[in-house]
Amino acid sequence: MNIFKNDDLGKLILRLMIGGLMLFHGVAKLQNG
Repeated sequence: MNIFKNDDLGKLILRLMIGGLMLFHGVAKLQNG
């Protein structure tokens, strides 16, 4: 089964992954000053 067969689902997952990375990076940046 290919998750990315549904283009909308693939875009949603990709957006969540990128959003999570940006959020994590922002928190780490705030903690480090």
